[in-house]
Amino acid sequence: MINNVISVVVWSMMGMVLTETIGYFWHRFIQHEGWFGNTIWYRHWQHHEVDYPTKSLRPPDTTYVSARQWDWYVVAAIVAAVLFIVCPLGIAVPMIAGAAIYAWCIVDYFHRVFHMHNHPFYIYRWFQELSKMHDIHHYKRVNFGIVFFL
Repeated sequence: MINNVISVVVWSMMGMVLTETIGYFWHRFIQHEGWFGNTIWYRHWQHHEVDYPTKSLRPPDTTYVSARQWDWYVVAAIVAAVLFIVCPLGIAVPMIAGAAIYAWCIVDYFHRVFHMHNHPFYIYRWFQELSKMHDIHHYKRVNFGIVFFL
């Protein structure tokens, strides 16, 4: 019983690592370099230059403008399908669950609040540092991680 719980926890955490890893490469090479063409690149360009230009990374009205990045859902579906095909269910299900929870509850949430003015998390030093790393990404072509900028 305890081994099953440990296995689920470990594979869920691996799903989180997988999300951050794939997210980095997708963000850097597809959204910024345009390896799959201009459609995805252009939507991401809008996020950087129209919705959140460097002069207005956190507008005072705190209304987040979606990055209109539907491609993340396609990537998630493909990765989930591959995991179901190549991994046993005992590995695929916790990895997909961990990846999905991390993507929606951490990545999506934090990216949203990085662009909010006076979010309550700004009182914390760790959040200020993460937010600064995200801001640098809007100024320069670096820091392609979504939440963790290794």
